[in-house]
Amino acid sequence: MMKISDSKTLGIFCLTASLMMLNASQSQAAVGNKFIEGDLEYTVLTEDASAGTVSVGLNKYSTPNVSIPSSVENNGITYSVTTIGEYGFQNTQIRTIVIPDSVTTIEQAAFAGSELEYITIPDSVITIKSSAFYSCEIMASVVIGNSVTTFGNSVFEECEDLLSITIPDSVTNLGNETFYKCHSLESVVIGNGVSRIGYGTFSGCRSLSEITLPNSVTEIDSSAFSNCRSLVNITLSNGLTSIGSYAFTECRSLTAITIPETVTRIEDGAFMGCEQLEEVYYKGNSPEVDTNPWSSIYFATPETLISYYPCGNASWNDAIVDGQWQSRSTSPWEPPAPATAELSYEYQNGILILTYTGTLYQSSDAVSWTKVESASSPYQVTTAGNKKLFFCSKIESEKPSKQNFSIPLADNVILDMIWIQPGTFVMGSPKDELGRFNNETQHEVTLTKGYWLGKYEVTQAQYKAVMGKNPSKFIGDDLPVEQVNWNDAKGFCEKLTAIEKEAGRLPEGYEYTLPTEAQWEYACRAGTTTSLNNGKDLTDNYKCPELDEVGWYYNNSNKTQSVGYKQPNAWGLYDMHGNVYEWCLDGYGNYPTSPVTDPSGSGSESKRVLRGGGWDCRADRCRSAFRFDDSPSNSYHDSGFRVALAPVQ
Repeated sequence: MMKISDSKTLGIFCLTASLMMLNASQSQAAVGNKFIEGDLEYTVLTEDASAGTVSVGLNKYSTPNVSIPSSVENNGITYSVTTIGEYGFQNTQIRTIVIPDSVTTIEQAAFAGSELEYITIPDSVITIKSSAFYSCEIMASVVIGNSVTTFGNSVFEECEDLLSITIPDSVTNLGNETFYKCHSLESVVIGNGVSRIGYGTFSGCRSLSEITLPNSVTEIDSSAFSNCRSLVNITLSNGLTSIGSYAFTECRSLTAITIPETVTRIEDGAFMGCEQLEEVYYKGNSPEVDTNPWSSIYFATPETLISYYPCGNASWNDAIVDGQWQSRSTSPWEPPAPATAELSYEYQNGILILTYTGTLYQSSDAVSWTKVESASSPYQVTTAGNKKLFFCSKIESEKPSKQNFSIPLADNVILDMIWIQPGTFVMGSPKDELGRFNNETQHEVTLTKGYWLGKYEVTQAQYKAVMGKNPSKFIGDDLPVEQVNWNDAKGFCEKLTAIEKEAGRLPEGYEYTLPTEAQWEYACRAGTTTSLNNGKDLTDNYKCPELDEVGWYYNNSNKTQSVGYKQPNAWGLYDMHGNVYEWCLDGYGNYPTSPVTDPSGSGSESKRVLRGGGWDCRADRCRSAFRFDDSPSNSYHDSGFRVALAPVQ
């Protein structure tokens, strides 16, 4: 009989047994080898022939209920089930699942797009990788085990029915966009281990009304809570040091917020679009703010917003002379800052004498500014009782005249606008035009009012400068933004209108909006009557050298391309053919047969018009007259838009 203490004998025995098993079933034991037991498919993760671990996935798409065993045997080898495999249950009809305590890892996209209704993640699980439950749209309940330390990016993104979540203390990292567009999420409890709220973590959680961040959180990243429209109360952690750009943009219900004294940096646009924000209280020093004047964090907030901070704090009042605040560095004319005029002062016997050019403004908090009506230089102010009084002067921005102009959106990001004169043209296509569709009935249209139209399709850099995010599939600053629906495009225009109004550049009676279908085709044609705006007709419905001159389409491109590289039309507009479809203001409807004046975009609001064709279209769908309709909530990687500055309707 062999003794356990006989290590040499035991070693030889085990080695021999292992070799025998390896020879008998080495194909079954190889890493990556798969085998099926019932409805489940297993993948071997280890080299060991006598034992090992496997990942598990579903072998049958329509299986509704699954209970995963903790171990499984195949060809005499017993494997421990340690991993829910990558894409293992993706897009399946699974409704419920029981995960054993042997599982330590849930791999990427393991349950993405499945029909899970609820799930309990056992305490054994340590890592949940990116997109693990992405787009589990009907999953309403998740219980997370107490050993999970790491969430990958987008773990619960677009779980639209998820109502509540408790993140245990064991979690130290929340990946980017973890709960992005969890529209029904109402309750969130964050454990004391999380140090960072990542990029877009709760963005689009429009039902979330309040949240408390534990003191372990030191950083709120860009867009972390953007578009949390119902967020009324947020308690920031006492250990917080930085708030990223656009962190709370479009939190439209937020009325007040307290910034802990530990915060040393707030990035641009942090509270942009918080349209009900009235009070911000800083408990500590003046934070450093990105590269722009720090008050730009308050864009598109109420003019009545007041920012409070501790009196006597050196970082706020280091320029006080004889009781008068002299700092003029926090002028809120952003974005972008108009030219600031010269201003100098002298103090004599309780009188402040200001000498300046331009227009004089004053403020009690360096946030909300009021024009000093009828003031002229030199201007005298009695400082008694005015221990906090700021002054600045600015040169009023010129509004665009009826010619081409450009506006700055951010550093090195501008929006070029082309003036379009009013006029009359024939809209639609003649019956003999190659590639014509029946919804292109020709009719005469008169536009009595001029307007401006974007020289290019809106780029990703421009969209991000205004909206603080980039939804595109094909990434590049000069590429047109895509994967935006009609509502997104309209929202961009509305926000741009608010920014330009604040900057004093918006012409009276005009607003940024999407062009009507008539405005789009009139500008596209630029006086031509041919199927393309270069004065040429198509010679083929699919591959057309005439279109190659002016547009990107499926014959010359396999993705979007940087704007402005094809020939412009006669009015200086680029990419009106191809690259991306462009949303128009109109609801889709049939054309009239008689002449019309200033058509206003009437039609079915359940369908909106797209024009111009895209990079993946054949030639006949890029013609000047081609029109397409889709739901305003749909977005695709070949659909974008360009803006119009048009008379308010």
